Formats: sequence, C-alpha cells, structure tokens
Amino acid sequence: MSKEAMTLALEALGLLVEERSSEAMDDGYEAIKALEEALAKQEQGEPVAWYHAEDFKTHFTTGPSEDLVKSGYWQPLYKKAAS
Repeated sequence: MSKEAMTLALEALGLLVEERSSEAMDDGYEAIKALEEALAKQEQGEPVAWYHAEDFKTHFTTGPSEDLVKSGYWQPLYKKAAS
C-alpha cells in the first residue's frame, strides 16, 4: 500500500470513528494504529508485506515470523528505492 493510500485511509477512518458506535470506534482505532505503524515502518525503509512463491502460487503476509524472514522463506514484497 502506498504512503498516499495509507494517509487517505487514516483520514477516512478518523472521520468514521468519530460518528460510530463504541465497537466501530474500537475497530477503527485498531485499524488506525496498524496503518500508523505501517507508515512508520515504510518511512524507515522497512517492508510492510512479504511474499513466498510456491507451486505456481504466491502467498502474501503482513505478519511473518521473524525466523521465517531470516531464513529467506518470506521475501520483502518491495524494497525501498535508493535515494
């Protein structure tokens, strides 16, 4: 997800949370927190999604275990471009 898309999603969630039930607000705040964390990671050049190709299928995740990242099973979906 691009930085611009995450920023727009954060703004939209903020508006929705202000006008909904407490349950929706809790879900909205949880989503906002996840987006903020993803934006922070992206700013630092860390990937926020990984992939693994296997038998003509590609699997994606946003929360791989650290040992499977270190072993190379999960690969970053993107790498930050050199500045």
